[in-house]
Amino acid sequence: MKYSLSILLSVATQLLFAQERTPAIAKVHYEFKHVNDSTQRDQFLRDETVVYLNQQGSYYTSYSSKRMQEEVKKQMEDPAFSGNLTLTTRSSPSSSSYLINPDQNKITEVISVASDHFSITSPYPTQDWEILGDRKEIGGYNCQNAKATFKGRTYIAWFTTELPFSYGPWKLHGLPGLILDARDTKNEVIFAYAGFDKIEDGKTFVELPQNTIASTADEVKKIQEAFK
Repeated sequence: MKYSLSILLSVATQLLFAQERTPAIAKVHYEFKHVNDSTQRDQFLRDETVVYLNQQGSYYTSYSSKRMQEEVKKQMEDPAFSGNLTLTTRSSPSSSSYLINPDQNKITEVISVASDHFSITSPYPTQDWEILGDRKEIGGYNCQNAKATFKGRTYIAWFTTELPFSYGPWKLHGLPGLILDARDTKNEVIFAYAGFDKIEDGKTFVELPQNTIASTADEVKKIQEAFK
């Protein structure tokens, strides 16, 4: 379903005046696919991912991990719980999430190790996008494409100005509209659009998980090694 700019901004205004924290006013879902072994290009690692959005920033994370956590909680709270968890997943959830705050000129990566969350903050990354001339419809939204080279890969992104967010999946951002689809030119990294929803409950926030521990890349690497 399409949502207009006026509706989204109305929701944003109501929620931002209601709370000091910055609630999400929308979320966009992607199917993430990644070729982990270049000798087996037809074998993808897959995940369901989501970006929570407001006008101040975005938070990209694994949606399949979130659903798994909810399922664990549901089973453990069941009076008939036997102590054995039953979980089924077809995805490979990422251990990293990303909080982007353009106004603060920073990006924070959240890495999950066991049940703990560690954050690593670094300068806000930029992408030098070239707006291209192609257009197509994705999910009912009129989109146009753009190209940028970032972290050693050249990405083609499809964005829509009908959704007023300059964000997208992973670390991709900076276009004059929400990125609905992005993939590298080798089709080794793919973020395919899987849905857009507005959020009106004021209970979902664009922020780090609770009890996140500020850390460094070296410290997190040591912790990860200890759990192998």
